[in-house]
Amino acid sequence: DLNFARKYHQAVDRIGERLSTLRRLVSDNPGQQAKVEAIAIKVKEFRDWFDETVGMVRAGDSATALTRIKNLTGKLMLDGIRTRFDDFLAEEARLDRLRQDTLELTWSRQARLLAGSVVASLALAVGMAYLFSRGISGRLDCVSSRSNFKPASEEAA
Repeated sequence: DLNFARKYHQAVDRIGERLSTLRRLVSDNPGQQAKVEAIAIKVKEFRDWFDETVGMVRAGDSATALTRIKNLTGKLMLDGIRTRFDDFLAEEARLDRLRQDTLELTWSRQARLLAGSVVASLALAVGMAYLFSRGISGRLDCVSSRSNFKPASEEAA
């Protein structure tokens, strides 16, 4: 069936593109890179098996192709791909939780640091206002006491 063959080849092309995308996304994580490579190897093995089976059908050897399909080799290969992909996704979920926990901890620390900075700024502002008012009060007292001071010649008069 030409329609099936076209769809199959489109799917194969998409798988290659998606595996390339996965490789790029996990390029900073050797463990996940190894899992993607293991998936890619299993996908290639399945594609090779499937292409051989399709080749048998095209060559007129449908009986051998049907025997290959009935012995569940293809299903076992797909199950292996799914298992490896599930392992990959489980590790991504674990890493995502770890990143989320780290992010929440960072946000919490930043919030505490910001609150501490605000409190310190307010304390500094109050301290500066107090020192400023003391300085001004002292000067005003000094000016006030000098304005009440009368020279001895004015007191005698």
